Amino acid sequence: NDEHVDVLVARAHSTIDGQRIAFDDVWSRRQLLAVAPGVDVALPSIPDLIAIKRFGGRAKDAEDIRALEHLLARDRRG
Repeated sequence: NDEHVDVLVARAHSTIDGQRIAFDDVWSRRQLLAVAPGVDVALPSIPDLIAIKRFGGRAKDAEDIRALEHLLARDRRG
């Protein structure tokens, strides 16, 4: 299986384009997703996830960013 999970371990980190991402800020904007009765998973907001994906500048992340930006635009249109 080639799936993996990226974990933010620093209190703050900068993306390749210089945007500073702080864990406390991301955590304060988290969204909870109920995956089973009584089981919630904390996820970054879509804008935070887009910023986090800019850390490495990988091709896969660029694809994800395009998809996330599409979701974000759709949500904003209502």
